[in-house]
Amino acid sequence: GGRDNCGITYAEFVGLCRGIPYPKPLKARTMQPDTKDARTTEGYTGIYPFDLPDVKGAATSAGIDTTIYPLNDISTPGARAMLDAAATSFRETGVVTLPGFLHPTALQQAQISARELASIAFEVDEWHNVYQLHGADANLPPNHCRNFLMHTRVANVGYADLPEDNPVRKLYDWEGLVPFLSAVTGVELFRLDDPLGCCSLTVTRPGWEQAWHFDESQFSVTLCIEPAERGGQFECTGLIRDSEHSLVADKVASVVGPTLEDDRLLPAERTHTTVSSSVARAGTLKVFNGSKILHRVGKVEGNKDRLLAVLCFATAPGVRNSPAIQKAFWGRTASG
Repeated sequence: GGRDNCGITYAEFVGLCRGIPYPKPLKARTMQPDTKDARTTEGYTGIYPFDLPDVKGAATSAGIDTTIYPLNDISTPGARAMLDAAATSFRETGVVTLPGFLHPTALQQAQISARELASIAFEVDEWHNVYQLHGADANLPPNHCRNFLMHTRVANVGYADLPEDNPVRKLYDWEGLVPFLSAVTGVELFRLDDPLGCCSLTVTRPGWEQAWHFDESQFSVTLCIEPAERGGQFECTGLIRDSEHSLVADKVASVVGPTLEDDRLLPAERTHTTVSSSVARAGTLKVFNGSKILHRVGKVEGNKDRLLAVLCFATAPGVRNSPAIQKAFWGRTASG
């Protein structure tokens, strides 16, 4: 098949995970399995070794397809090579796509559960700017990208409403997931301490879409449960932002303006910003730097809902969404 967002083909990635040498040379990276301190080598910070469970089969019980992603034993050369490829992709592009992460059996169970849960999803219908900043900036014109509003319509099911045997919940609760993602991103991550927003199901129904935006969280982790029949493509730029405080208005306008066929969107002097588009296969785990990558979900077409799990993490323990955010996205508040 074609190349995914990792820059390698699926066949190459599967081969790499099974210990077959990757055809491109990976940059050398020093590993010291006797220390748990984070190290920096050529700009990459990795945390080794990983505090993965000692019980064999733990990753398998979490629904991971360990024939592709051998996370039952991260010490094997194939597992380390797989992780290196993922971490390299994330460091260089801000995105890593892991197709087939969920085992087909677990995926089927997740799909059945998600379709049932979709009926109780809380609908979010809002207008927002790409930065998700509230209110207009009076110092800028209404058609400046900082003040320009776009429409998003989705529905969400919070973690508290996911059954305990739901495969997505089991994956999020697996003790090896946080160290694995920490190694991929190069940042020590923690589960979000939010009984609704830590791991939720997002439903995008036919005719709905999610407009261009930057995420408020530094890292975004999604699991495709079921793609749309048509449409619902994930579109994104590269790493166009240095920080969450940067407007990068010229780059934003070059993406958003043509998409909306709105030549009024300022600034008028636009630079060319490359946008990639992809439709993930069911079972695909995607990790991306959503605070620096502008992205959207295109309008869903056909008769099927687009079903996606959103797994949230923080860079410090004890982080929780505010009651206002909980009510806006899940229709209620929860404290424990």
